[in-house]
Amino acid sequence: MTVAPAQALIEKCRHNVDSGRKPIIVTTRQRAEIAEALAEDSGLAERVDVIEFEQFIATNIHEIGGFERAGRGEAIDDIVSAYNAIVEQFETDPSLRTELSGRA
Repeated sequence: MTVAPAQALIEKCRHNVDSGRKPIIVTTRQRAEIAEALAEDSGLAERVDVIEFEQFIATNIHEIGGFERAGRGEAIDDIVSAYNAIVEQFETDPSLRTELSGRA
């Protein structure tokens, strides 16, 4: 995930393409166009995928949840729990924790 796609990232993508990999850039909606333009300018447009962060997360929630409504809720609970564990371990500000409203 990057919020500031730059030429250095595109060079890393080029290295990955040269190594037989299919790079994926996950970034914000506002930066996706920048990443796509950088890839195009470098001749990598057809070999690098650019995905907006929101779509990446939503797709993963559906997949992890088995494309079932109850499964999506469990996947979201798991993601929030993992995030909160990271905050608890590495952050000093507990207000960074996330709580789901309307959930037990």
